Amino acid sequence: DLDNYDFSTYDCNLIDDFFNSKKIRNLSRNSIIRIFSSLKNFHLYLNEFFNTNFDIKNTFQLPKKNKSLPNSISLEKIESIINSTFSNDFMSVRDTSILTVAYGSGLRISELINLHTKELLLDENFIRITGKGNKQRYVPLSKYSQSYLELYLKTLRVKLTSKNEAKGYIFLNRSGKKLSRMGMWLIFKKYIKKSGEKENITPHTFRHSFATHLIEGGADLRVVQELLGHSSILTTQIYTHLDRNYLKENYNLFHPRP
Repeated sequence: DLDNYDFSTYDCNLIDDFFNSKKIRNLSRNSIIRIFSSLKNFHLYLNEFFNTNFDIKNTFQLPKKNKSLPNSISLEKIESIINSTFSNDFMSVRDTSILTVAYGSGLRISELINLHTKELLLDENFIRITGKGNKQRYVPLSKYSQSYLELYLKTLRVKLTSKNEAKGYIFLNRSGKKLSRMGMWLIFKKYIKKSGEKENITPHTFRHSFATHLIEGGADLRVVQELLGHSSILTTQIYTHLDRNYLKENYNLFHPRP
């Protein structure tokens, strides 16, 4: 019963003791963060209704997130997945366009879903992307991805938009409405499976592969940062680790005395 609880006996050392207990320390970082968030909200409630004036934000140091290298795949595997979209299926031209634009421009899945006709600058071979935080950036369209995109726009999308549900969005479902996130995921999943690839490949793998292949090809890190829409160069720098691994592999492969 909170009304009868004596908060004068309570201090923030209890928080430290709780989070430093073996039971909590053995949990995953995400689980610890969820517990800490719940406890922080509880203390905000106590502060508002019981005038406890407890601030636990600085009482416990959350475990640092392990930096893992982003998953990327070879160009050959990307092409294998894209090639698996070629078929007589009514929607295949849309699916080819989605996968080629995803890899060719390194887009997030949310950016693919929300891509709009007003953001296409096809005469200049660019698309204008509205990314996280409504920040806009200009990303080139490769000739390869633009050719499939234009084919889709001139053929299938014209038929789908006749249902007046498109609202200007580029990639539509069979009903002529904007693809949902799940719908987009299922498209990638379908062709990853069809290509026979066994790795854990997701739509984000296409984005990671785009960045990795640029870095391996010698692209400037600042350019890759701009293309990916990263607000900080520190986020993009993780790809330099991949680049070093790539250099090391080539060194070991080709140096006469590695």
